[in-house]
Amino acid sequence: MAMTRDGYLRPRVARDIGHQEHARLLAICPGNRVQSSASDAPRSDAVWGPYHRLLKGHATDDETRYRASSGGVISAIAEFLLSSGSVSFVLHVAADPCAPLRSRVQMSRSRAEVLAAASARYGPAAPLETIGDVLALNLPFAVIGKPCDIAGVRNLARDEPRIAHLMRLTVAFFCAGVSSLLISESIVGKYGLRPQDVKTMRYRGNGCPGATRIEAKDGRTFEQTYDDTWSEELNQDIQFRCKICPDSTGEQADIACGDAWIGIDGYAHREHDGWNSVICRTETGNRLLRQMEAGGAIATQPLSIEDLNRIQPHQVERKTEVLARLTGLALRRQPIPHYRGLRLLRNAWTGRDRYLKGVLGTYRRVRHGANREDNVPEDAVGAAYAAPRSRWRTSFAGYLPLTPALIVMLVGVGVPLLMLIAYSIWTQNYVSINHTPTFANYLKFFQRPLYATLLARSLGVSLSTTVATVVLAYPMAYLIAFYGGRHRSTWLVLVAVPFWTSYLLRIFAWKVILGFDGVINTSLMHLGLISEPLDVLLYNPLAVVITLTQAWLPFAMLPIYVSLVKIGPSLREAAADLGDGALQRFLRVIFPLSIPGVISAALLVFIPTVGDYVTPALVGGISGTLIGNLIQGQFGRANNWPMGAALSVITMVVVTVIALIIQVSFGRVRRVQP
Repeated sequence: MAMTRDGYLRPRVARDIGHQEHARLLAICPGNRVQSSASDAPRSDAVWGPYHRLLKGHATDDETRYRASSGGVISAIAEFLLSSGSVSFVLHVAADPCAPLRSRVQMSRSRAEVLAAASARYGPAAPLETIGDVLALNLPFAVIGKPCDIAGVRNLARDEPRIAHLMRLTVAFFCAGVSSLLISESIVGKYGLRPQDVKTMRYRGNGCPGATRIEAKDGRTFEQTYDDTWSEELNQDIQFRCKICPDSTGEQADIACGDAWIGIDGYAHREHDGWNSVICRTETGNRLLRQMEAGGAIATQPLSIEDLNRIQPHQVERKTEVLARLTGLALRRQPIPHYRGLRLLRNAWTGRDRYLKGVLGTYRRVRHGANREDNVPEDAVGAAYAAPRSRWRTSFAGYLPLTPALIVMLVGVGVPLLMLIAYSIWTQNYVSINHTPTFANYLKFFQRPLYATLLARSLGVSLSTTVATVVLAYPMAYLIAFYGGRHRSTWLVLVAVPFWTSYLLRIFAWKVILGFDGVINTSLMHLGLISEPLDVLLYNPLAVVITLTQAWLPFAMLPIYVSLVKIGPSLREAAADLGDGALQRFLRVIFPLSIPGVISAALLVFIPTVGDYVTPALVGGISGTLIGNLIQGQFGRANNWPMGAALSVITMVVVTVIALIIQVSFGRVRRVQP
């Protein structure tokens, strides 16, 4: 493990690794994979996870309680394990005597060593750094660490059988995130000290929480309150990975402990009695605590979930915001860790009022580089950080954090679609429906030419409408995008003004225009061009195409306009500099780059107009009847819902195929260079 210039510990690549070892590292690394372990706990809470008992406790030994961070329960557990012979040593971290601002791995074998390492350590720490050497000793041990440390050793245990044999207990403490070492250096720096000038630094302890105490090598001492140290300094530079952590309360540990003071915001703004919140997560941890209670090593009181929520409100807030932060990360198309079994969706629903804020906040932070460490030396980046993710994992990551909006969309679209398919394989028996599955309705479609004729007519009308709409919309969008200047917005509003009226009123307006005594016939007769009104203008497919084209024109223009306005003047100027005329510039530069907008416009018009039944009913007449009118009749006058559902499904399938053909065809055109 190497300390980076950002002040964080990162794995250092010691040698090249193969594909299998690479995959093993990704599976073990808790930065990449966190999943719930098999639990024997009888209870579980959405925020706090599985548990046997919830307690409020403290060490009964006065020295242990005083020197510890809170109530000394973790130190008391370590002392009890060692004194009872349950383990040979406890693996944890302690202050590095050579660099007091930093931590080092320690294997404590006695009460004195446990007490020497008591009190909190803030900043980077890696208690599993020497796990290989620990296993080589072949001695029973316990692990005390951050929740991610416990997750890491649990991941390792899945393919390392010695872990299950030798590791007798795991203890985690509630974590609020890892601060950069640079923050600790900043704290001593404000007293005029360099890191090498410091003899000892105690972040908290000798009280609850106790003051931060700095002792210089020249004998000077400095103190500041825990409130100043954590709330105003250490909390200001938490590494990004900690902000998307799904488990900051040690769900995979046998026992998890945290502070137990009750304040307005969950922080200690004054001194308290030394108490710990204690969560017994496994029967192993529960059995040990009962032995300690019986032996008088710790004093306990019952604790409820409501008490925990009041004591640790920031942990509740973190848990309910994880999914929102993952969503913001995914929207930036960044890889996200693999989480499983941690109830993220349930917690996101609990914090739904803050969901959007969390998404947008993370999105902005990532955009500004919050998840990047640009000044980390390349050789200090470990395999788990430098590993390229597979294309499947990267693409899937964008869909992994299911949002409430996505769920609503799936229910609102998926359920009706499934109901439609179900109805299509049933049959109508007069006033009742026979639920026996059958394809009779689909066979009827092919047996009766009328159905296929109406579908073909609908597709013809819709394709004609699509072509006419796109052809008319393109020059309008072109003029506004390239010649609208600062009045673009005004032109767009003017295009949309006619559509502020009701759709039905606009259809009736076309009946007035195209009717036997309508505007067109009357004008032509006054001009002497015709002697009697034309009856071919209304109640036919042409009238339907004209009406639909005018109705969908602005909707087609907008995506084309958006694609055109993105084409910068530098591209057009470059084409002109290379000798292209106006037509060549359009064919070689502008049109190919605007094809995505053309595709969007075509699909936006084609798909809904195939099933339109209002417009054909009003201006189409008998010869303008389309498949939508037939489907509406089946669900209405005919009261044959199964047949209407079958016709709808067939129409959707055909429309989907044609839409794909349109998209592929335009895509090929875009790739062809004139």
